[in-house]
Amino acid sequence: MTTDREIGEEYLFTWSDGRAVLIAERTPEGVTLARAWRSGDGLRDVRRWRFVEPKRFAGQIRRLVRDATGSDATGLAVAAQAATWLALQPGPEVDVSSSD
Repeated sequence: MTTDREIGEEYLFTWSDGRAVLIAERTPEGVTLARAWRSGDGLRDVRRWRFVEPKRFAGQIRRLVRDATGSDATGLAVAAQAATWLALQPGPEVDVSSSD
């Protein structure tokens, strides 16, 4: 059984604007990112991406958030948060100096 302490914000990157949901997890192979849309009590249209390069991960976060909110500024801010989260994860050191 998994507890909240085992899966918390330090292990997963999460973001939602109330409609779209993003969840990312660092794995030994890189980062897995999922995006879904809320539908009642569930999620629909779930998509998943895997990234080896941190810059591509942050860039995809930026695009997905911009698409969900219509705001370039929000996309950039959330991408910066995701890059910081990734840099703090255990595993090989990553360069997240640019999220383009």
